[in-house]
Amino acid sequence: MKWTNFSARSRLLILGVTLIIATNAVVIAGVIYNRSGKPESVLRLSQRELPLPYEWQGSHENSGIALNINWRVLDARVDNLNGYGSRKLQWLDQVKMAALGFNTALHENSDDFQGKEQLSKEVYLVLEMDGLAHKQAVEYAKQHLAVEGALCTASPCKKEFLERTESARKDLEREEHESSRLFVVDAGLDEVSLRAAHPDSSQYAIVRGKISPHWSQSNLKKPIFSGYISNLSINGIDVPSNFHPVLKPLIEARRIRERDTQGIDKATPFEVTVAFGKRLEPWVTDVSAKAIAK
Repeated sequence: MKWTNFSARSRLLILGVTLIIATNAVVIAGVIYNRSGKPESVLRLSQRELPLPYEWQGSHENSGIALNINWRVLDARVDNLNGYGSRKLQWLDQVKMAALGFNTALHENSDDFQGKEQLSKEVYLVLEMDGLAHKQAVEYAKQHLAVEGALCTASPCKKEFLERTESARKDLEREEHESSRLFVVDAGLDEVSLRAAHPDSSQYAIVRGKISPHWSQSNLKKPIFSGYISNLSINGIDVPSNFHPVLKPLIEARRIRERDTQGIDKATPFEVTVAFGKRLEPWVTDVSAKAIAK
């Protein structure tokens, strides 16, 4: 039968199927290429860096399980220990932003710089697992507790200081045993240079992510140009079905604990080995529910 004898609907259907097959072939080829050869890096992450999904996401027998990457940035201010929120950080200053290709020209006229918007830019980011950044975060939490404890000692009868000290103590406990130890610690335009600066591929992974520019001005001073990390190009990691039997009981156990303790939950320890390939895309190579050191 000639092509001209097909109806328009049939031709569209054939073209659609062909497009789907071609698209899937490209995706599969990309996955194969990414995982070929030796991984660019391999990190061992825990429930602190890859929290379990909510119960409904893994409740059906054939449903997938995806673990979101819980990454952080370090802000040296004691009053912002976790570095969440806008994802601003001290090392992403004007000099660093210039090296990343942003226009950092300052303008005395505030009306001038406020109108100069620049688009976000995709760059290479360095993830550090349980390294110096986390140690500094723990140290900041200890300093914060010391400050609040000193105020409480000086005014032992004031409920406010007792509550602030207790809050600081809990912050330190979370930092030492619960909060993510995965920090973005560097950014650049050249993957090779970043790897040379952070050679340990078992502690540092290079990924892609977006950085956005930020202008700020206060107390009639010159405007300051800095940046913040908008997002990583990969925020979630699909868990292969052969590892589902390890994680699904943990998801169900958490659901039961949340029900019985009115939403209060302690994360069940588990460990996931994540490899990053030639395209800097991650995949899971192993999952273990064994207790691990925190």
